Amino acid sequence: MPVAPGQIISHYRIVRRLGKGGMGEVYLAEDTTLNRRIALKVLPAEVAQDPERRRRFEREAQAVAALNHPNIVVVHSVEEAEGIHFITMEHVEGRTLSELIPKEGLPLGRLFELAAPLADAISAAHERGITHRDLKPENVMVTGEGRLKVLDFGLAKLMEEAPAGEAASQLPTATATEPGRILGTVAYMSPEQAQGKPVDHRSDVFSLGVVLYVMATGRRPFEGDTPASILSSVLKDTPPSLTELKPTLPRHLGRIVRRCLHKDPERRYQTAKDIRNELEELKKELDSGELQVPVAERARRPVVIAAVGLGALVLGISIYAVFFRRETAEDAWEIRPLTTMQGWEGSPTWSPDGSFIAYDKPGPGGEDIYVMASSGGDPLRLTRSPPSNTFPRWSPTGQVIAFVSSRGAETAICLIPALGGPARELVRITDWIGNALGAMPWSPDGTKLLFSRGGALWKIDIGTGEEARLTDPDVGGAAGTWSPNGKWIAFTRRQDERPELWLLPAEGGKPRPLLVDAHGNDAPAWSADGRRIVFQSDRTGASNLWEIEVTSGRLRQLTVGVNVQDPTVARDGRVAFIQTREGADLYISRVADGSRRQITFHRGGSYAPRFAPDGSKLVYESNRSGDEEIWMLDLTTGAERQLTFDPAYDTAPDWSPDGRQVAFFSNRDGGPGLWILNVDGGAPRRLTDRKVSYSAPRWSPDGRAISFYVEKDVFAVDPDGGNPRQLLSGVLRPGHMNEASEFNWYRDSLHAVYTRRAEDGSGEPQMVLRDLESGREVVLFRGIHAETIVSPDGRAVAFSRGSPFQQELCVLRLGPPDSSGGLPEPIGDPQQLTDGKSVWHVHNGGFSPDGKEIVYTHAQPEGEIMVIENYR
Repeated sequence: MPVAPGQIISHYRIVRRLGKGGMGEVYLAEDTTLNRRIALKVLPAEVAQDPERRRRFEREAQAVAALNHPNIVVVHSVEEAEGIHFITMEHVEGRTLSELIPKEGLPLGRLFELAAPLADAISAAHERGITHRDLKPENVMVTGEGRLKVLDFGLAKLMEEAPAGEAASQLPTATATEPGRILGTVAYMSPEQAQGKPVDHRSDVFSLGVVLYVMATGRRPFEGDTPASILSSVLKDTPPSLTELKPTLPRHLGRIVRRCLHKDPERRYQTAKDIRNELEELKKELDSGELQVPVAERARRPVVIAAVGLGALVLGISIYAVFFRRETAEDAWEIRPLTTMQGWEGSPTWSPDGSFIAYDKPGPGGEDIYVMASSGGDPLRLTRSPPSNTFPRWSPTGQVIAFVSSRGAETAICLIPALGGPARELVRITDWIGNALGAMPWSPDGTKLLFSRGGALWKIDIGTGEEARLTDPDVGGAAGTWSPNGKWIAFTRRQDERPELWLLPAEGGKPRPLLVDAHGNDAPAWSADGRRIVFQSDRTGASNLWEIEVTSGRLRQLTVGVNVQDPTVARDGRVAFIQTREGADLYISRVADGSRRQITFHRGGSYAPRFAPDGSKLVYESNRSGDEEIWMLDLTTGAERQLTFDPAYDTAPDWSPDGRQVAFFSNRDGGPGLWILNVDGGAPRRLTDRKVSYSAPRWSPDGRAISFYVEKDVFAVDPDGGNPRQLLSGVLRPGHMNEASEFNWYRDSLHAVYTRRAEDGSGEPQMVLRDLESGREVVLFRGIHAETIVSPDGRAVAFSRGSPFQQELCVLRLGPPDSSGGLPEPIGDPQQLTDGKSVWHVHNGGFSPDGKEIVYTHAQPEGEIMVIENYR
């Protein structure tokens, strides 16, 4: 039966034909039931009558439907209506990779930007036992927002040795391809596929190498006038190296591609994940300056960067500032560094005329506010720490700068003359100070200021001091920023610790979502014309700057790099932001005297360490492989072993009391949850359903329960996954994925230490020890704190305290419970165990079994302020 525009098939109305492939025709259609547009792939009638081809068609849908990856097209259903066999799938708007590759190949920055997610998508398919078998640029789409999507698993073959576990068991059983039959596109085939031999995932590795070759040079490695001559080239020829065709490319990129294209599958990369990791490592080395790109290539990069002092500056910047659909250097962003000093310069803010910029920077005594000319020069120091002074925000009048000042448990918004003078306190706040002030918290006339307190957004009249709450705590409110015309307020709301962008009418009304999706979208800053909002997002994996049109919701990526954050927009349209990196290794400190020793030495970050019950090992999370994975360290031998292998976040591990298992949080398999693995080997198993919020799971000392979060409530589950029950509500949770939980068991599964807000309306954070059966409790500590841990004997609690870049490890002693079974009281004030002098800070980890040592993360951040000169 022919298919034509306007035709109704089941409840799908055909709009137009999109294309044709070896496995059928593809149409744009409207799902009249769900009111959405989808792609509908129809199997031709003459093919549908062939049982083998029909089975292949259905296998394609089942295989892809088993995948859940942001860079793989989503399959909705497999259906048959009126004798027509078809698949419905996500409609991807954009251009194919083949359309985006110019004659000379992609710019190096764009190549890295697309190649890593492409390799990651293929890796995800391989881990589910699926081989694509027809990988080529025509089967890869790039959306208008820059998201890469792999299409057409029409020739996918389920590998005969699929990985064990639940995911594999959901896949259909494959039959071997008929011997001698060649499927795929000849120019991108592996030698074994071209010969009609059985293929596995390494055939895709070869095809991926061909695609990378084309992306880099604009040419295919194997060419010919006929399909037969191309096949002959695939089987016999060694293509020219990348650097032979394009000398400006890094030699190591050529080595990566050459290894992919090895004729012998045993000599290739054995997994697509290895390719992705190699590409990311190469990119980091180029960005950091460890490897040099030939001068000719640097001259063509669509970025202008000042040459002075760049050796220490690059910090992983691959910010070619690509924005999609623009390929020429004339249209690219022009980016330059504003600060080039060692250490951290953050939280930039423009003066009204754009002549100056203020920022915060840690120093020996704490963090302080500085002002410098946007054209460069020596900075002027405005504040003298202590206390810690951060997040400066210049007023529209240009006369004063608002900032956050924190001294221990006391935190306030203060005002200081823009070019120096005494500061005055404006209003007290009690929150962890991140996001207390947005990019432009001042009203356009400079009479009011937005701030966050107690989980809600507030405003204060500068003249009268009158305060008004704008959002309810359950809606949240942080990083509030006024639109240039004063009619709207953009702010961040957190859902499952994932920031979302919301809008609020400035004159009052109901907040409405602006950007709520599966990604973290934070730090909104209005464009000068008020039509767009620039923000930071992890939607491509790493944190980068994006913009969203307020009326249409259209997204556009502005930077391509890692750890790009904190945008602020000047009235003339320039954008300032910071590029950061953080070295984070593990240390062990003795509680008695504060002496410490370093135990890991890696380029990536290591977080959330926990001692084994016998003290012989540590389990922790690390991102040095390119993903957040769980690792184990033998403290006797120094040997380290990776325990998890998944592209998802595997974080916050904790030991079972017998030391045989580790519980951890992961967002693998499409949903957040708790998992358990045996340290001696075996596949991890899911412990909870997908309603779990980000959690640092905590195994109770008696082994009876494992705690986790759902929103702001703490639940527990038995180690076998049974008997889920709620323990507490209204518990504060950490703001970052590498922080420890704000809930910990106290000696058994009947008592707990947790953090909540004071019930007197002040919103002050309180550390509370509670008997979970009787409800009796005692307040152990008042004030801002994070990452609480309890010693095994219950005689001490350790936590981190201070500003985000000045956190120090503190220990609070607890007295013994009285004979009547009462709860212990704190003894004295907390003892500060570390002193980073604002150069480095800590993330808490865990006590040793004897309580004499604490393992923690020593983090030393670097951050530079960058400016996009020609943002429009």
